[in-house]
Amino acid sequence: MSESSERAIGVVGQGPWMKMLVDLARTHGRRVVLWAAGDVEADDLGDLSGVTVAADAELLCESSRTILMATTFPELPSICERLGEHVQGHHQVVHTLQGMEPGTGRFATEIITELTCVRQVGALVGPIYPDMYLEGKPCGAIIGSEFPQVIDHLQGWLTSPRLRLYGSRDLAGVETAAAAVRPIAAAFGLASVLELGPSARGMLMARGVAEVARLVEAFGGNARTAFGMAGLGSLATQVEPPGASAYQIGEMLARGESLEAIVEAHGARARDLIETSRQLSARAEEDGVASHIVGALARMFSGELSAPAAMRELFALRQMME
Repeated sequence: MSESSERAIGVVGQGPWMKMLVDLARTHGRRVVLWAAGDVEADDLGDLSGVTVAADAELLCESSRTILMATTFPELPSICERLGEHVQGHHQVVHTLQGMEPGTGRFATEIITELTCVRQVGALVGPIYPDMYLEGKPCGAIIGSEFPQVIDHLQGWLTSPRLRLYGSRDLAGVETAAAAVRPIAAAFGLASVLELGPSARGMLMARGVAEVARLVEAFGGNARTAFGMAGLGSLATQVEPPGASAYQIGEMLARGESLEAIVEAHGARARDLIETSRQLSARAEEDGVASHIVGALARMFSGELSAPAAMRELFALRQMME
């Protein structure tokens, strides 16, 4: 492994996440190697000063030890297969996806470790929006990894005056919390359209995060992670009007719009949310975990439940002790 590959950071993907990761890596004078992994116009890549554009996965892997992935779930398996031909055990791969793979329910790190030899994996998630960062606003995020060296490298290389980057060894908890808050955010969209008021929003926030904590434990994580950056921190940003895509999807559900219209409006994000809700609900039922809000969203997506009926069910639940 060369000294230059130790100092370089690889970035895979396109769009705002890619632009933010490139900007962060350059903050500390790191050499950046970018592999777009698809057809893209040069103008869409943004400012490439100080960036080496790799023509293929081989050059990316030869040039950098740490690889940051700004991809979507549909793209991830094929990209991992191409990376798998060139990565080695010393590589570190960190993704930015918040959800579960449609059709399989796998988290992104599961896909990476199944399709490559890389074991030093991580997830960069939380209350961070690339567009806001690129506009100059301060942001926060968390890097979850079972490997402390992955956390140390990313904190040292990406922290900037505009980004506070926290760390967690609870990778399972970080990925689960980041996925589970999206159905909770959709419930806030429902409540907004139904005009349930601030008290209902307060209950949704408190009980929603408690539900996320139970799901985190079901997936082998630490319940406390639900109350950190990947859980509560991420949820707080997703429910602030106009809200993130999950919030807006909840609004569309409450207005009675069809699943086809929702997918047409929000594309891959809608498909991810639908699949995540179903997978989390199924896992909760299998493990006997109370997951009322996520379960209601899953039933709404399958057409079994309307928005008003979902809220009536939630408010009719047996009252519990905190």
